[in-house]
Amino acid sequence: MSTSTQDSATQQLQAEVSRLKDVVQRLTSKHRAEAPTMATAKIKVKKPEPYEGKGDVQTCLTQARVYLRFLGLKDPPDQILAVAACLTGDAADWFEPIMRTYLEVG
Repeated sequence: MSTSTQDSATQQLQAEVSRLKDVVQRLTSKHRAEAPTMATAKIKVKKPEPYEGKGDVQTCLTQARVYLRFLGLKDPPDQILAVAACLTGDAADWFEPIMRTYLEVG
C-alpha cells in the first residue's frame, strides 16, 4: 500500500472515530438528562405526616424539605402548594384563605 493511500485511509479512520465519539457524547448526555438519579429511582419517599398546627413544627418542616427534594420541585409556589396539601385541622384552617387567594389570583 502506498504512503498516500495509507495517509488517506488513516484520515478516513480518524474522521470516523471523531464522528463516533461525537455520537457517543450526544447519546451519553441525552441518557443522563432522561434517566432518573439512582437515589430517586430506588427510594420512595412518603408524603409528610399531616400537620394540624399542634406539636413540633420543625419536624414537619424537615419532613417537607425531604419530600420536596425527592419530588424535584424547584419553584417556590409549587413547593408551598405541595406542603399545604399536608396541612389539616387548625393549620389548614389558617392557611386555606391564603392558598385560595393564591389559586384564584395567581
